[in-house]
Amino acid sequence: MTHKENVPKWVRQRFAATIQYMNEKGTSWIFKKLQDSDEVYYIQYTQNRKIGYKLSKKTIYWNPNAFYKNTNGTIVFPATILAHEGRHALQHDEYGEEKYKELKETADPEYGDLIENKVITTTEQVIAKLHSDIKEEETTRTDHKGKMFVMDEYSFMDACNESYTAIPERFRENILEYLRVIWNIGE
Repeated sequence: MTHKENVPKWVRQRFAATIQYMNEKGTSWIFKKLQDSDEVYYIQYTQNRKIGYKLSKKTIYWNPNAFYKNTNGTIVFPATILAHEGRHALQHDEYGEEKYKELKETADPEYGDLIENKVITTTEQVIAKLHSDIKEEETTRTDHKGKMFVMDEYSFMDACNESYTAIPERFRENILEYLRVIWNIGE
């Protein structure tokens, strides 16, 4: 597991802080397995909303400032998004390229394909609860839809900001705590 050459230093720092956060929450096992793999997997920063895992490049595209607001109103934090995409890389590692492609090409009515179904309905649920993205009785989502939003240190602190006001009040405290840990702000 390594960064692509052009990943900015601040993204590398946030990735390291996110992995530390995941270590503390007991959710970094995906990245430990990827690190121990014979294959080399990459992390690439993306400024846009094109977060995902690209099989042909063995690359996780991630933005440490991106959150995901689901159709059911829940919000998934950047650490959980990273774990979700990391799980796709681990599926690739465990299944092999052919089986991964086969599952990716098999349609699923709610989640788009069987790869997304498996990650969303299993790993994502457990990790989101351990990260306190959702409550024990909640589900992150029941589809593969929703809206990504990017939030930086300044937009979160601006109560008039569209991203801030779009966040249901019950999530604001959890997000602020996450920002304190990962971004070292608000202390």
